[in-house]
Amino acid sequence: MTTTDANGIVYLQDTDDISPFHTLINVLQAATSNALDAKIRIARVANEAARNALTGMSVSTPIYADQADNGVLYRNNGTGWLRVAAAFSPHLRLRAATTVARGAAAWSQVTNLDTVGDTSGSAIYTVSAGGVVTITESGLYALDTTITMTGSTFATRIQVVSGAVVLTQTPVGSGVSFSSSISTMRRLSAGDQLIVLVYPTTALTVSADSATTPTFLSITKISN
Repeated sequence: MTTTDANGIVYLQDTDDISPFHTLINVLQAATSNALDAKIRIARVANEAARNALTGMSVSTPIYADQADNGVLYRNNGTGWLRVAAAFSPHLRLRAATTVARGAAAWSQVTNLDTVGDTSGSAIYTVSAGGVVTITESGLYALDTTITMTGSTFATRIQVVSGAVVLTQTPVGSGVSFSSSISTMRRLSAGDQLIVLVYPTTALTVSADSATTPTFLSITKISN
């Protein structure tokens, strides 16, 4: 009679009756299918399109996908893909490529952040003109910005566009430093748009990023 190994795969013996043949084949196929369902399944896919083409996942039989073009492992239990692990933390650094003047006594957006940016990992951010960053994957993010202006009396904030939600903010400075730095770790949702704003007490100019005038926004995804 047939035997079953430790992985749940059914094997034929020399004495097994192969008639009717289709019944025996069905038994072997069902055993193999059940064995696969009982194991964690990791599919090797070339890219996002190939990953999205996978089917058959459910709460009881999730599928993992190892995506070749970005080195990220994803999991889907029938409700959508979630990032499980990566060889790197997706990172974006936008730098101010030019200068931009800002008026006194009002919050205004830092619009000279480069829309190309310095990125590592998969592209889970989109950047539009003026340095508006759109988050495309929900998760926990580390946010960091340093802004340099032509004077020292100004404040800086990182803000979500929708609802004008302030994530972190500095007080107005009044010292010798012309740079203002802030950082925070916040949970963000897919679709959130982030901007950097400044509040100079007198009209000042945002400096271009350089070795002596750091002006940038840095975003790194920490976890789901």
